[in-house]
Amino acid sequence: MPANPLVSVVIPTFNRPALLQRAITSVLAQTWSEFEIIVVDDASTEPIQQALNSLPPVIISVHTHSQCRGAAAARNTGIRASKGEFIAFLDDDDQWLPGKLEAQINKFKNVSAETGLVYCGYVIISDRTGTVVATRIPTEPPIGYIELLRSTVFPTSVPLIRKRCFEEVGLFDEALPGTQDRDMWLRLARRFSFDFIPDVLVQNHIHGYQITTNLPAKIRAKEMMLSKYYVDLLEHPSILATQLFRLGMLYFADGRPAQGRRCLIKSLRYGRRRREIWRHICLSCLVPKRHQRLVNETAFSQVDGLALYW
Repeated sequence: MPANPLVSVVIPTFNRPALLQRAITSVLAQTWSEFEIIVVDDASTEPIQQALNSLPPVIISVHTHSQCRGAAAARNTGIRASKGEFIAFLDDDDQWLPGKLEAQINKFKNVSAETGLVYCGYVIISDRTGTVVATRIPTEPPIGYIELLRSTVFPTSVPLIRKRCFEEVGLFDEALPGTQDRDMWLRLARRFSFDFIPDVLVQNHIHGYQITTNLPAKIRAKEMMLSKYYVDLLEHPSILATQLFRLGMLYFADGRPAQGRRCLIKSLRYGRRRREIWRHICLSCLVPKRHQRLVNETAFSQVDGLALYW
Protein backbone atom coordinates (compact mmCIF):
# COMPACT_ATOMS: atom_id res chain seq x y z
CA MET A 1 0.00 0.00 0.00
CA PRO A 2 1.31 3.51 -0.80
CA ALA A 3 2.78 5.65 1.97
CA ASN A 4 0.63 8.60 0.84
CA PRO A 5 -2.60 7.05 -0.42
CA LEU A 6 -5.03 9.09 -2.47
CA VAL A 7 -8.00 7.02 -1.28
CA SER A 8 -8.78 5.64 2.16
CA VAL A 9 -11.06 2.60 2.08
CA VAL A 10 -12.99 2.28 5.34
CA ILE A 11 -14.55 -1.14 6.07
CA PRO A 12 -16.61 -1.47 9.27
CA THR A 13 -17.14 -5.07 10.36
CA PHE A 14 -18.96 -7.04 13.03
CA ASN A 15 -18.98 -10.85 13.32
CA ARG A 16 -18.73 -11.56 9.58
CA PRO A 17 -15.13 -12.69 8.97
CA ALA A 18 -15.89 -14.65 5.79
CA LEU A 19 -17.81 -11.74 4.26
CA LEU A 20 -15.09 -9.33 5.37
CA GLN A 21 -12.55 -11.42 3.48
CA ARG A 22 -14.75 -11.27 0.37
CA ALA A 23 -15.10 -7.49 0.67
CA ILE A 24 -11.36 -6.89 1.06
CA THR A 25 -10.62 -9.18 -1.88
CA SER A 26 -12.79 -6.94 -4.06
CA VAL A 27 -10.72 -3.93 -2.95
CA LEU A 28 -7.45 -5.68 -3.75
CA ALA A 29 -8.81 -6.40 -7.24
CA GLN A 30 -9.21 -2.68 -8.02
CA THR A 31 -7.51 -1.30 -11.13
CA TRP A 32 -6.63 1.79 -9.04
CA SER A 33 -3.94 0.96 -6.48
CA GLU A 34 -3.27 4.23 -4.60
CA PHE A 35 -5.38 3.32 -1.59
CA GLU A 36 -5.10 2.27 2.03
CA ILE A 37 -7.45 -0.20 3.71
CA ILE A 38 -8.78 0.61 7.18
CA VAL A 39 -10.80 -2.13 8.87
CA VAL A 40 -12.77 -1.09 11.94
CA ASP A 41 -13.81 -4.07 14.07
CA ASP A 42 -16.86 -3.04 16.09
CA ALA A 43 -16.12 -5.40 19.01
CA SER A 44 -16.70 -8.65 17.11
CA THR A 45 -16.97 -11.83 19.17
CA GLU A 46 -15.79 -13.83 16.14
CA PRO A 47 -12.07 -13.13 15.57
CA ILE A 48 -11.29 -11.51 12.23
CA GLN A 49 -7.54 -12.08 12.20
CA GLN A 50 -7.75 -15.51 10.58
CA ALA A 51 -9.75 -14.01 7.71
CA LEU A 52 -7.14 -11.29 7.30
CA ASN A 53 -4.28 -13.81 7.42
CA SER A 54 -5.86 -15.70 4.51
CA LEU A 55 -5.54 -12.64 2.26
CA PRO A 56 -2.51 -11.74 0.12
CA PRO A 57 0.30 -10.10 2.14
CA VAL A 58 -0.89 -6.49 2.20
CA ILE A 59 -0.88 -3.87 4.92
CA ILE A 60 -4.32 -3.46 6.46
CA SER A 61 -4.82 -1.04 9.32
CA VAL A 62 -7.13 -2.58 11.93
CA HIS A 63 -8.86 -0.51 14.59
CA THR A 64 -10.89 -2.35 17.24
CA HIS A 65 -13.68 -0.95 19.40
CA SER A 66 -13.74 -2.24 22.96
CA GLN A 67 -17.54 -2.38 22.82
CA CYS A 68 -20.07 -2.52 20.01
CA ARG A 69 -20.96 1.04 18.99
CA GLY A 70 -22.64 0.57 15.63
CA ALA A 71 -21.73 1.11 11.99
CA ALA A 72 -21.83 4.91 12.16
CA ALA A 73 -19.26 4.98 14.97
CA ALA A 74 -17.10 2.46 13.10
CA ARG A 75 -17.13 4.61 9.97
CA ASN A 76 -16.24 7.67 12.05
CA THR A 77 -13.28 5.82 13.55
CA GLY A 78 -12.15 5.02 10.01
CA ILE A 79 -12.52 8.64 8.88
CA ARG A 80 -10.44 9.87 11.80
CA ALA A 81 -7.69 7.33 11.02
CA SER A 82 -7.67 8.01 7.26
CA LYS A 83 -4.78 9.60 5.37
CA GLY A 84 -6.30 9.87 1.90
CA GLU A 85 -7.69 12.87 0.06
CA PHE A 86 -10.78 10.79 -0.72
CA ILE A 87 -12.75 8.32 1.39
CA ALA A 88 -14.72 5.31 0.19
CA PHE A 89 -16.80 3.13 2.49
CA LEU A 90 -17.33 -0.57 1.90
CA ASP A 91 -19.71 -2.50 4.13
CA ASP A 92 -18.21 -5.86 5.03
CA ASP A 93 -21.01 -7.74 3.25
CA ASP A 94 -20.73 -5.84 -0.06
CA GLN A 95 -18.30 -5.98 -2.97
CA TRP A 96 -16.81 -3.60 -5.53
CA LEU A 97 -16.25 -4.37 -9.18
CA PRO A 98 -12.61 -3.87 -10.25
CA GLY A 99 -12.97 -0.49 -12.00
CA LYS A 100 -14.91 1.34 -9.29
CA LEU A 101 -12.23 3.51 -7.72
CA GLU A 102 -10.52 4.27 -11.02
CA ALA A 103 -13.77 5.44 -12.62
CA GLN A 104 -14.65 7.66 -9.66
CA ILE A 105 -11.17 9.18 -9.38
CA ASN A 106 -11.20 9.96 -13.11
CA LYS A 107 -14.60 11.63 -12.72
CA PHE A 108 -13.25 13.82 -9.91
CA LYS A 109 -10.49 15.00 -12.27
CA ASN A 110 -13.13 16.49 -14.57
CA VAL A 111 -15.53 18.17 -12.14
CA SER A 112 -15.43 21.38 -10.12
CA ALA A 113 -13.99 21.68 -6.63
CA GLU A 114 -17.57 22.04 -5.36
CA THR A 115 -18.30 18.45 -6.30
CA GLY A 116 -17.92 16.56 -3.05
CA LEU A 117 -19.27 13.12 -3.92
CA VAL A 118 -19.31 10.79 -6.93
CA TYR A 119 -21.74 7.87 -6.89
CA CYS A 120 -22.32 5.04 -9.36
CA GLY A 121 -24.70 2.26 -10.29
CA TYR A 122 -25.12 -0.89 -8.22
CA VAL A 123 -26.90 -4.21 -8.19
CA ILE A 124 -28.76 -5.83 -5.31
CA ILE A 125 -27.93 -9.52 -4.95
CA SER A 126 -29.65 -12.17 -2.85
CA ASP A 127 -27.02 -14.20 -1.02
CA ARG A 128 -29.56 -16.99 -0.55
CA THR A 129 -29.86 -17.65 -4.30
CA GLY A 130 -27.06 -15.60 -5.86
CA THR A 131 -29.54 -13.86 -8.15
CA VAL A 132 -29.55 -10.17 -9.04
CA VAL A 133 -32.90 -8.89 -7.75
CA ALA A 134 -32.52 -5.24 -8.76
CA THR A 135 -30.22 -3.01 -10.79
CA ARG A 136 -29.86 0.72 -10.08
CA ILE A 137 -28.13 2.82 -12.75
CA PRO A 138 -28.05 6.61 -12.22
CA THR A 139 -29.22 9.00 -14.93
CA GLU A 140 -29.12 12.73 -15.52
CA PRO A 141 -29.38 15.01 -13.72
CA PRO A 142 -27.22 14.18 -10.68
CA ILE A 143 -29.24 13.86 -7.50
CA GLY A 144 -29.52 16.72 -5.05
CA TYR A 145 -31.02 17.58 -1.69
CA ILE A 146 -34.67 17.24 -2.71
CA GLU A 147 -34.21 13.75 -4.15
CA LEU A 148 -32.51 12.67 -0.95
CA LEU A 149 -35.40 13.95 1.13
CA ARG A 150 -37.47 11.36 -0.75
CA SER A 151 -35.15 8.36 -0.38
CA THR A 152 -31.61 7.21 0.35
CA VAL A 153 -30.90 6.68 -3.42
CA PHE A 154 -27.69 4.66 -2.93
CA PRO A 155 -26.10 2.62 -0.11
CA THR A 156 -22.92 3.43 1.79
CA SER A 157 -20.67 1.20 -0.32
CA VAL A 158 -21.33 3.28 -3.46
CA PRO A 159 -19.88 6.82 -3.21
CA LEU A 160 -16.36 8.23 -3.25
CA ILE A 161 -16.18 11.40 -1.14
CA ARG A 162 -13.64 14.18 -0.67
CA LYS A 163 -12.34 13.94 2.89
CA ARG A 164 -12.57 17.69 3.39
CA CYS A 165 -16.35 17.40 3.07
CA PHE A 166 -16.49 15.70 6.47
CA GLU A 167 -14.49 18.55 7.96
CA GLU A 168 -17.29 20.91 6.86
CA VAL A 169 -20.45 18.87 7.54
CA GLY A 170 -19.24 16.65 10.40
CA LEU A 171 -19.13 12.88 10.84
CA PHE A 172 -21.90 10.27 10.76
CA ASP A 173 -24.65 10.76 13.35
CA GLU A 174 -24.03 7.98 15.88
CA ALA A 175 -27.37 8.60 17.60
CA LEU A 176 -29.30 7.30 14.59
CA PRO A 177 -30.05 3.53 14.83
CA GLY A 178 -30.29 3.36 11.03
CA THR A 179 -30.42 5.56 7.91
CA GLN A 180 -27.13 7.18 8.89
CA ASP A 181 -26.09 7.08 5.24
CA ARG A 182 -29.09 9.09 4.02
CA ASP A 183 -28.56 11.61 6.81
CA MET A 184 -24.95 12.03 5.68
CA TRP A 185 -25.88 12.36 2.01
CA LEU A 186 -28.42 15.05 2.92
CA ARG A 187 -25.87 17.02 4.91
CA LEU A 188 -23.34 16.74 2.10
CA ALA A 189 -25.92 17.75 -0.52
CA ARG A 190 -26.68 20.95 1.38
CA ARG A 191 -23.10 22.10 0.86
CA PHE A 192 -21.68 20.23 -2.16
CA SER A 193 -22.80 19.07 -5.57
CA PHE A 194 -22.80 15.39 -6.59
CA ASP A 195 -21.85 13.67 -9.83
CA PHE A 196 -22.06 10.06 -10.98
CA ILE A 197 -20.77 7.20 -13.10
CA PRO A 198 -23.61 5.61 -15.15
CA ASP A 199 -22.21 2.11 -14.70
CA VAL A 200 -22.79 -0.69 -12.20
CA LEU A 201 -19.66 -0.82 -10.03
CA VAL A 202 -20.95 -2.14 -6.69
CA GLN A 203 -22.67 -5.32 -5.52
CA ASN A 204 -25.00 -4.76 -2.57
CA HIS A 205 -25.78 -8.08 -0.86
CA ILE A 206 -29.00 -9.02 0.95
CA HIS A 207 -28.79 -11.86 3.46
CA GLY A 208 -31.07 -10.96 6.37
CA TYR A 209 -28.49 -10.08 9.01
CA GLN A 210 -28.49 -6.33 8.42
CA ILE A 211 -30.27 -3.14 9.42
CA THR A 212 -32.43 -3.24 6.27
CA THR A 213 -34.35 -6.17 7.74
CA ASN A 214 -34.44 -4.83 11.33
CA LEU A 215 -37.95 -3.40 11.65
CA PRO A 216 -37.71 -1.78 15.14
CA ALA A 217 -34.44 -0.07 14.22
CA LYS A 218 -35.89 1.22 10.94
CA ILE A 219 -38.92 2.63 12.76
CA ARG A 220 -36.80 4.49 15.28
CA ALA A 221 -34.52 5.80 12.54
CA LYS A 222 -37.49 6.98 10.46
CA GLU A 223 -38.95 8.78 13.50
CA MET A 224 -35.66 10.54 14.16
CA MET A 225 -35.11 11.49 10.51
CA LEU A 226 -38.61 12.99 10.29
CA SER A 227 -37.90 15.06 13.37
CA LYS A 228 -34.44 16.10 12.18
CA TYR A 229 -35.61 17.27 8.74
CA TYR A 230 -39.21 18.27 9.54
CA VAL A 231 -38.72 21.97 8.81
CA ASP A 232 -37.27 21.22 5.37
CA LEU A 233 -39.96 18.62 4.68
CA LEU A 234 -42.68 21.20 5.41
CA GLU A 235 -41.46 23.07 2.33
CA HIS A 236 -42.16 19.93 0.26
CA PRO A 237 -45.59 18.68 1.40
CA SER A 238 -45.82 15.76 -1.01
CA ILE A 239 -42.50 14.37 0.22
CA LEU A 240 -43.55 14.86 3.84
CA ALA A 241 -46.82 13.03 3.11
CA THR A 242 -44.88 10.13 1.60
CA GLN A 243 -42.49 9.91 4.55
CA LEU A 244 -45.37 9.94 7.05
CA PHE A 245 -47.13 7.24 5.03
CA ARG A 246 -43.97 5.08 5.03
CA LEU A 247 -43.62 5.45 8.77
CA GLY A 248 -47.26 4.45 9.14
CA MET A 249 -46.64 1.32 7.07
CA LEU A 250 -43.67 0.43 9.28
CA TYR A 251 -45.86 0.77 12.38
CA PHE A 252 -48.53 -1.46 10.82
CA ALA A 253 -45.91 -4.06 9.88
CA ASP A 254 -44.67 -4.04 13.47
CA GLY A 255 -48.15 -4.62 14.91
CA ARG A 256 -48.71 -1.06 16.12
CA PRO A 257 -51.89 -0.03 14.28
CA ALA A 258 -52.76 2.97 16.47
CA GLN A 259 -49.42 4.64 15.70
CA GLY A 260 -49.81 3.68 12.06
CA ARG A 261 -53.23 5.32 11.82
CA ARG A 262 -51.95 8.53 13.40
CA CYS A 263 -49.19 8.79 10.79
CA LEU A 264 -51.58 8.15 7.92
CA ILE A 265 -54.03 10.76 9.16
CA LYS A 266 -51.17 13.27 9.34
CA SER A 267 -50.17 12.38 5.78
CA LEU A 268 -53.68 13.38 4.63
CA ARG A 269 -52.93 16.96 5.61
CA TYR A 270 -50.08 17.07 3.11
CA GLY A 271 -51.88 15.57 0.13
CA ARG A 272 -51.60 11.80 0.38
CA ARG A 273 -54.32 9.93 -1.58
CA ARG A 274 -57.47 9.67 0.57
CA ARG A 275 -58.77 6.34 -0.75
CA GLU A 276 -55.44 4.63 0.01
CA ILE A 277 -55.31 6.12 3.50
CA TRP A 278 -58.84 5.21 4.51
CA ARG A 279 -58.48 1.68 3.16
CA HIS A 280 -55.53 1.04 5.50
CA ILE A 281 -57.23 2.77 8.43
CA CYS A 282 -60.41 0.70 8.04
CA LEU A 283 -58.59 -2.60 7.61
CA SER A 284 -56.31 -1.91 10.59
CA CYS A 285 -59.38 -1.30 12.77
CA LEU A 286 -61.51 -4.19 11.51
CA VAL A 287 -58.93 -6.96 10.95
CA PRO A 288 -55.63 -5.75 12.47
CA LYS A 289 -53.72 -9.06 12.29
CA ARG A 290 -54.77 -9.72 8.71
CA HIS A 291 -53.89 -6.13 7.82
CA GLN A 292 -50.46 -6.52 9.43
CA ARG A 293 -49.74 -9.56 7.26
CA LEU A 294 -50.99 -7.74 4.18
CA VAL A 295 -48.69 -4.78 4.82
CA ASN A 296 -45.67 -7.01 5.40
CA GLU A 297 -46.37 -8.90 2.19
CA THR A 298 -47.18 -5.98 -0.11
CA ALA A 299 -45.85 -2.67 1.23
CA PHE A 300 -42.15 -3.57 1.24
CA SER A 301 -39.72 -5.14 -1.18
CA GLN A 302 -39.35 -8.88 -0.79
CA VAL A 303 -36.11 -10.72 -1.56
CA ASP A 304 -36.26 -14.51 -1.19
CA GLY A 305 -38.69 -14.29 1.72
CA LEU A 306 -36.99 -11.34 3.42
CA ALA A 307 -38.88 -8.07 3.85
CA LEU A 308 -36.65 -5.08 3.18
CA TYR A 309 -37.80 -2.07 5.19
CA TRP A 310 -36.44 0.68 2.93
